[in-house]
Amino acid sequence: MALIEVENLTVTLNTARGAVDALRGVGFALERGETMGLIGESGSGKTMTALALMGLLPEGARVTGAIRVEGRDLVGLDDKALCDIRGDRLAMIFQEPMTALNPLHTIGRQVAEPLGVDLTRALTADAKRRWGSLGYLVAGWRALRRLRPFRARIVHGGVVHNIRTLHLAVGNGRHYGGGMTVAEDAAIDDGRLDIYSLEVDSIWRLLFLLPALRSGRHARWSEIRTLRGEEIEVDTSRRRSVNTDGEITTRTPAHFRVLVRAMPVYVPRGP
Repeated sequence: MALIEVENLTVTLNTARGAVDALRGVGFALERGETMGLIGESGSGKTMTALALMGLLPEGARVTGAIRVEGRDLVGLDDKALCDIRGDRLAMIFQEPMTALNPLHTIGRQVAEPLGVDLTRALTADAKRRWGSLGYLVAGWRALRRLRPFRARIVHGGVVHNIRTLHLAVGNGRHYGGGMTVAEDAAIDDGRLDIYSLEVDSIWRLLFLLPALRSGRHARWSEIRTLRGEEIEVDTSRRRSVNTDGEITTRTPAHFRVLVRAMPVYVPRGP
């Protein structure tokens, strides 16, 4: 019996142009101890095949055929049954983890950090209990799949910017939560706000931008709009939640302003 056996696998996705077969009639078998590589041009279905094995396909995807792991067919299993398999019998490392992501941090943490509100909602207590250490990976991937562009209006220095973005972040100081760098030259006492807007054409492109976001070099990328100032107003075409350090605290429209010396900070003397 093969360790993994895929027979006549077909995955159909709903698109604006109707139903499209992302995979059609895929089949292969992998014995224990073997290594197999899927080779094909961009968009040929390599990643979609792996996602189908993991049960991480986009919502509404229809799957036919068979995916057997150690003789057990995974097609049609509910989330609870798949939870018993993921992280135990099956795991996934996303594309180019050594070049597109920082190998010193978990993939899930890096994918999830820019997703803010969607991650906060996805990483429920139930998800933490069911997935354990894989909770951020699963929540991050689910949030990533749900990301959709939205219209926003930014007022900065008397100038209005009307944009279409996947994500907006406003930061003050050197780092966001989780170690994301606000800007390459940001400092804890610079008295300014830095904002970035992810204006990418493809969600997958986001994976390649993550190292720049972590290091603060994102201003060098044409897909990322950056602004800075002491006061920024943000409004959206429909009201959206605002995530503040892991907590959803308000909704748009939102007004951000730096309050210089708003509180005293005491630092112990050095040796």
